[in-house]
Amino acid sequence: MNIFKLLGQILLFYILYRLIMNFIVPAYRGVKRFNRQFKQMQQNMQQNFEQQQRQAQQKSTPSQPAEKSTSIEEGEYIEFEEIKNNN
Repeated sequence: MNIFKLLGQILLFYILYRLIMNFIVPAYRGVKRFNRQFKQMQQNMQQNFEQQQRQAQQKSTPSQPAEKSTSIEEGEYIEFEEIKNNN
């Protein structure tokens, strides 16, 4: 009877070992990899967002002030003719 008890325990340990090595460890590694990739994706999105914000700020605040056109002086009247479309 002692040998059957020993064989039962060995079989139980073998089943637990297979369960741990074939299901639990790969699942743990997969979750860990998923979390790492998710964090990396969040960081990439954050960097893209910050880059877009910097570009938007650069566009809204030009580095050089726009110069006034020298050909038209202030107070000068410019005539224009209205073009009518005959369609």
